[in-house]
Amino acid sequence: MINYDKSVAFPLHGGRMTSQTGGLIQDHATNNLKIKWYGSTSTGFIKYLGYPIWFCNQQRDVYIAKLLGDITTAVERFAARQVSLYGRANIANTMILPRLWHVIRIVSLPKDTVKKIASIIYQFVMSGLYRPLKGNSLFLPRYQGGLGLLDIMAQQKVLQFRYLNALLTENSNNIPGLTYRLLVDYLKMSHDSPSHIIPILLQTARYKNQLRGFHPYYMMFEAIDTCMKHSLLSLAWPVKPNVMRLLSLPVLEILDFDNEEVAMGYTSRDSIRESKVHDFFHIDQETSTLQLKSRSECKRPNIRNQIERGRLCGNIKLKSFADTRNMEVHLDLQPFIAMLNYQDRPMLRMANKDLRSIMLDIHNLVVGRKFNHTISKAQWKHFYHQNMHHSVRNVWYRMIHKQCPSKSALSVRRLRNVEDDKCTLCNDTEDAKHLMVSCPHKNDIWSNIQSTSIPIYSQSEPEAILHLQSRHQDYNLRPVCCHHSYDMEIPAPTYIRRNAF
Repeated sequence: MINYDKSVAFPLHGGRMTSQTGGLIQDHATNNLKIKWYGSTSTGFIKYLGYPIWFCNQQRDVYIAKLLGDITTAVERFAARQVSLYGRANIANTMILPRLWHVIRIVSLPKDTVKKIASIIYQFVMSGLYRPLKGNSLFLPRYQGGLGLLDIMAQQKVLQFRYLNALLTENSNNIPGLTYRLLVDYLKMSHDSPSHIIPILLQTARYKNQLRGFHPYYMMFEAIDTCMKHSLLSLAWPVKPNVMRLLSLPVLEILDFDNEEVAMGYTSRDSIRESKVHDFFHIDQETSTLQLKSRSECKRPNIRNQIERGRLCGNIKLKSFADTRNMEVHLDLQPFIAMLNYQDRPMLRMANKDLRSIMLDIHNLVVGRKFNHTISKAQWKHFYHQNMHHSVRNVWYRMIHKQCPSKSALSVRRLRNVEDDKCTLCNDTEDAKHLMVSCPHKNDIWSNIQSTSIPIYSQSEPEAILHLQSRHQDYNLRPVCCHHSYDMEIPAPTYIRRNAF
C-alpha cells in the first residue's frame, strides 16, 4: 500500500518535463495521485535513503546551509566539555564528522564547503588556544605527533574504494547488483570505451566524455588519479598487458616524452588527445610488436609522421609496458590493476585506515617548520597513557611542538597588546625556557600548578619518587631542576623533551 500523499515524485534527468508525455505524467502524479512534485524549480532539497537530492545550485545551497548549521550546533554542544586537544579531536572523529561520511560517499560537495567544515572543526579542536598549531599537523597519526583528526577530503577519497574495488575487480558482491551494472554501462557509453576499467585508470581516456559537473564518478576519478600519480606506468612490469589491450588505449598513454616541452607539443593538441593507439599503430605479426602504420593507413598522417620523427630523434619512445609480445586477443586489464600499489602494497586490499594514511603520505602535508619530528612512537605512547589534567597535557603538547605562548613568540606576530619580548617580572627575554623554567619569580606559580594539576607524588613517598625518576629516563627527557623544597627532577608527566628549548 502506497501513501501517495506522503510520496514525492521527481524526474531522474533533473530537468523540466517539457515534452507532451512528460507533462501528462506530471499532471497525473500531482492532480490524480496527489503526489508532491519535486523539480528544478522547487525550493529546498529532498532526501532519499539519507542522501540529499537537488537539481540546481540554489537547492544545493539550501542543503549546504543546513549541513553547516547542523555541524556548528554539534560543535557548540560539545565545546563546553573540559577535555584536552586529543579529546576534542576524538570527539570530532566520533561524534561530529561521522554525519558526513554517509553523504560524501555518494554526494560531491563543493571544495569551499569542505574548507568551511574543516575550519569549524579546527576552531573546535584548538578551542581558542594561542598560538594555534598548524592545521595540517592535526591530521597526522598520534604516533607521529599529530592528533589523528580525520581529513575530510582524504576520507572522501577512501570511501570511494568501496565502488572502485567492485569496478576494478569486476566483483559486484559488495554493492547492489543494479548499481554495479548502471556504473559499468554508463562508463562504457559516456567514454566510448570497450571496457569500463579504461576510463577509471587512465585520465587520458576521459577526454571529451559526456559527463558534466559533479557526476557520479567525480570523486572516484579524483581518488584513483591521486593513487595513479604514485603508480607510474614506466616501472618494471611483472606481467605486461597483451597487444589487444594496448590497441584500445589512448595513444598518449604509451608515449614517453624526453622533456615537458616535447610533451606539451602533443598533450595540448585535441587531435592527439582523442586518438587511440590503433589509429597510428598495428601489430606486426612477424615480430609480435607494435609498429607504426604506413602514412596511407592513418586518418591523421601528419601526427603519424610527427610521432615517427620524435622516435628517430630520441624525443619520444614507447613506455616499457608497450614492448610486449603477448599476442592474446582477449581484453586483459589485470596488469594495469596490479600496478595500483603504494610502496609495493596493493591498494585494493588495504583497510580504510591504511588508505587514509597513504592519502596523507601522498599529499605530503606541510606541517610547519616548528613541528617536532624527533620523538619516537614509544615516547608518544607513554605521553598518551600518563594521567594528567587536560590543561597540563595541552601545555606540554604545544611545548613539544615549540608553540609555547611566551612573549618572545607573541611579539614576533606583532600583536597589539604585546609591546616587547621582555618578562614583566625580571625584564629578561621571555622565551619558552624562561617562561616555564628559568624565571625565579615564576617558580612559586609553577610549583603550585604542579602540585594541584600534575599527579606527582608527595615527599613522604620516596619509592614513588624514584619510580617517577626511572620513568623519566624512558622518555629520553632532559632533567630540569624544579626548585621544589626537595631536590629532585621534574617528574615525567611534565614532559620537557631533550633540547626542547
